[in-house]
Amino acid sequence: LGDVYKRQDTETNLSLKVISGISEKDSEKLETLSQNNKETIDELTENAVENAENTKEDSELIAKVVSFASDDLANKVVQEVSKNATEENQTLSVKVLKAIVETSPEKINDLDAETKDEIIDQAVETAKQQSEGKLEGDEDVTNDVANIIVNADQDTANEVLELSLIHISEP
Repeated sequence: LGDVYKRQDTETNLSLKVISGISEKDSEKLETLSQNNKETIDELTENAVENAENTKEDSELIAKVVSFASDDLANKVVQEVSKNATEENQTLSVKVLKAIVETSPEKINDLDAETKDEIIDQAVETAKQQSEGKLEGDEDVTNDVANIIVNADQDTANEVLELSLIHISEP
């Protein structure tokens, strides 16, 4: 398993497809693997997210992992998304958060508070930057944030709204 993701085809994110496939087909097996081969699964997870493209497909694959994975692995995946949602992948956190709440809205509450707050904050900040013309691209990130609010549970929706107000009032 360790060498599989090192020989990754540049056209696809094999690591992401493998971990997503395992999580969907047998989440218990993924949990066992992550307990018995923590270092390898962590490396596979890091590689998967680092190589994730800022696309709907990769965002949905990441959300699938989060939906089926243990809380520990879900937190690891979302932390990696937050870490890698910079520059050309800036909207990745918005897309992943949107995909999570569309796929399995309750799973967002299984994340630890800091991880959840960070991805929500990134999503709202990205929408703010787009509305101020500071973000390249033709994607409508503000619409994605609205979809997050609509599809999320009440607590998450309130948190997104509150952070939106804070970001709006910041200069």
